[in-house]
Amino acid sequence: MYIRPMTNFMRRMAILGLLFSAMFTWAGEADNVLHQSGERFKSAKYWTLNFNMSVGSASTGTKSGYKGELLLGPNDKFRLKVPGQQYTSDGLTLWQYVVAQKQVMVKNVADLQGALHPSEALFRYLKCKPISMTKQTQQGIAIYVMKLDPTGQVKGFTGMEVWLKVSDQTPIRLTTTDRTGTTATYDISDLTPNPPLKDADFKFVTPEGVEEIDMR
Repeated sequence: MYIRPMTNFMRRMAILGLLFSAMFTWAGEADNVLHQSGERFKSAKYWTLNFNMSVGSASTGTKSGYKGELLLGPNDKFRLKVPGQQYTSDGLTLWQYVVAQKQVMVKNVADLQGALHPSEALFRYLKCKPISMTKQTQQGIAIYVMKLDPTGQVKGFTGMEVWLKVSDQTPIRLTTTDRTGTTATYDISDLTPNPPLKDADFKFVTPEGVEEIDMR
């Protein structure tokens, strides 16, 4: 039986076929990992986490950072604490407390008009399309390192990378790049599902001596 030898053109086509096949397999796996990450957060009513956030300015070369604490509940309930400020939402009302100014601004959550509210900063990766994904090990933990395309999904950003644990698809690091080249990295720790929280934890009580500005 005569077998026709492969020409250079046939070899190139075969290689391209293998590359496209690998690409579609990878893309399906990456989409599934993101889907599982989103489903993981839907599996619990409440979440708590801590994070370290660092910012590197492309224009000045300076770096800054701070620590934060986030409580998450259903239906837009959250409490975010960062140095000098606290955001609290019961799902209907948003309180922004600025410590140095001794002021609390009160707004309707609905008035944010679809803008990214503070509690969503660490989870915007779920809205983006994966560009590449690799498996690595960091400090003994198996992770997916996923590069994402935020354009068209998250305003103002040109690049994004997330590290997800292979074991449960929860995030341990998120890095974003904006149009000025400034990068922000969030290192996430102590991510806990269903801690002992209640609705009262998402209500803000204005401290004595603090001015309350109702913007509703």
